[in-house]
Amino acid sequence: MRRLLLVLLTVVSGICYRLGGSWETKWRDFGCSAFTLLSYCIFGLWCKSGIVNIIIYLLCFGALFGTLTTYWKKKGEPARWNNWFMHGFMNGITAIPLLAVGISWYAICIRAVVLGLTTMAVSELSNDVFVEEFFRGALIIATVPILVI
Repeated sequence: MRRLLLVLLTVVSGICYRLGGSWETKWRDFGCSAFTLLSYCIFGLWCKSGIVNIIIYLLCFGALFGTLTTYWKKKGEPARWNNWFMHGFMNGITAIPLLAVGISWYAICIRAVVLGLTTMAVSELSNDVFVEEFFRGALIIATVPILVI
């Protein structure tokens, strides 16, 4: 059941990311952030205190929301491979508040690097904006299982 939910959330996050590029950017910012938090819940990434969970999730949500609003480049310049890597990497680093629920720093770092490399690869190898945006959004959730290794 967990795998099915992960696949569903991965697809929905990809759709939200794409909608953010083609229609209204807040679909990406709010949608991907919210569905990422839901995927954290599915993988049991919470602690015993309810208020601590709320704080941790708000920090994760806000950090991911923020990183989704930039490609780490100067306005007006085209995004290059290093911008795509940084975009994915920083999306992965937003899981740092999960250290408080026992997620290891190395799992967060591994996910950040994997997310950075795959985001860069998708963005550099594809010439189709739909494919690029969908997969950049999908990768955010598809890499969540790395956090529980």
